[in-house]
Amino acid sequence: MNARAQLHAYIAQLEHRLRWSTALRGFAIVTGGAYLDSLRGGAAVSNPLEGTTYTPKVLTQMEQDLYHGFPSLIDSLPTSANASSLVGEDGIARTMVRLPGSINGVEGDFEWLIERDGMINHRFFNAG
Repeated sequence: MNARAQLHAYIAQLEHRLRWSTALRGFAIVTGGAYLDSLRGGAAVSNPLEGTTYTPKVLTQMEQDLYHGFPSLIDSLPTSANASSLVGEDGIARTMVRLPGSINGVEGDFEWLIERDGMINHRFFNAG
C-alpha cells in the first residue's frame, strides 16, 4: 500500500470514529435524560421515527455524503418533543422532526420529514 492509500485509509478510519463518537455522545445524553425522567415518574416519550421507512430517494442520498448519511443510531434519539406539523405548498400536513446536534464540531439540526403514509422523504443534517 503506498503512502497516499495509507493516508486515505487513516482519514476514513478517523471519520468513522468521529461519526460514532458524536452519535454515542448524543445517545448517552438522551438515554440519561430518559433514565432521569423514569426516576421522577415521567412517562415514556415516544420516538416519532418508530415504524417509519425510508423512500428510495432517501436511501440513495444516505450513501452520498455524511450530511445525508449520518449514523443510523441518531434515528433512535428524537422524541415527540422534537416533532411538529409542517404544511407543504401542496397543502398536505407532514411531520417534521428536528433534533439539535453536531457533526464533526459543526452545530445544526438533524432533520426528518415523515409523509402521511409513514415514509421518510427527507433525512438531512442542516448545518448552522
